[in-house]
Amino acid sequence: MIIVLDVLVVFLTSLVACMRSGLLQPAIATAVTTNLTMLQDTVSNLERICNTPLPFAYQAHLRMSLWLYLFFLPVRNGLRQLPSWIQLTFLPLVPNLQAI
Repeated sequence: MIIVLDVLVVFLTSLVACMRSGLLQPAIATAVTTNLTMLQDTVSNLERICNTPLPFAYQAHLRMSLWLYLFFLPVRNGLRQLPSWIQLTFLPLVPNLQAI
């Protein structure tokens, strides 16, 4: 995330240089500065979220969901070879795999 903030600093310094040389109109420079500031705030918020640990309950739920998904994946692939009326009977029993 530090690289993104460094790139934002480079953008802001080049924006200031363009404003001083007269290449940018003040209205456009204000809009660009506002958008870069919003991007910097968003990156800071995302970095805070990234460094926040997941609670144990979420970790356990994700782990169990992944194991169930991987366990039932061969069953779902095997159901594709069966007639459609059998597929419709067993697909609701296989959790969250209808999109595959």
